[in-house]
Amino acid sequence: MQLLSVANYPRVMPLLERAELNTYFAAAVLTDKVDGLVYVDDELNPTVAYIIHSYGMSLLIGDSSNLAFNQHLRLHWAQVGRQHDEYLQVYPAQWGKELVNLLPHVAISCDAAADAVANGAIIHQVRVNFKFDATRYAQSRNRIDWARYDLRELSASEFYNYTGSVVPNLFWRNAEIFTQHGVAFAIYHQGKLASVAFTSCRDESILELGIETNPEFRGLGLAKIVCARLIDYTLAHNLEPIWACRKGNQGSYNLAQSLGFVPVRELAYYQFKA
Repeated sequence: MQLLSVANYPRVMPLLERAELNTYFAAAVLTDKVDGLVYVDDELNPTVAYIIHSYGMSLLIGDSSNLAFNQHLRLHWAQVGRQHDEYLQVYPAQWGKELVNLLPHVAISCDAAADAVANGAIIHQVRVNFKFDATRYAQSRNRIDWARYDLRELSASEFYNYTGSVVPNLFWRNAEIFTQHGVAFAIYHQGKLASVAFTSCRDESILELGIETNPEFRGLGLAKIVCARLIDYTLAHNLEPIWACRKGNQGSYNLAQSLGFVPVRELAYYQFKA
């Protein structure tokens, strides 16, 4: 298992192109828009890759039968010191069987209890990929009374100074790259910043949405409004809006559907507790 040099990141892209799941966070690492690490079996001709995004999301993709790589991967997971949780997805599905050997202490957890599991545990979770339905969105959007809401576009510095449980700025290497590729909108309530919808990933055809709401203002429907503003921006730039979330995150799951997103795929992922 070799740490891949940034110059050779493009050699991993063919593995992503064959994947039938949302790999945009991994592509953001490979296109050098966000900090990350990439491990491969062979620097010049990789057949398997382990891609780690700075936010903690990771992807294990490619040949699951490479015994030497898998052994190094087991040792890496046993020894690495994590500052925050890691969220591992795998492709293809054959990795699920291999992980039984590589991760012998996986805890099968109901999503609601995940945060209560002790540090060091590995939790089996489910992630949902959605597909945007423009007709459903239009029906929802037409019911919004836009004049009621204080919506503003955030500058790069405002975006980078915003902190919450999601920490939006971890999705971009720096403010300059965010300015080139991303955008963030905020909704204010009673003079306070209540919710932020932001670009978590973007390429020439898609924009993936991120959302962070101040706990003080949850339950008021404000996240839906600010996400709709970002979706309007996305459509105006001829991009496809993308949404994915943990199945147990009922708030995000319901919000996606209220904005016209339809669940199309459920995938296993593994949460490594720091």
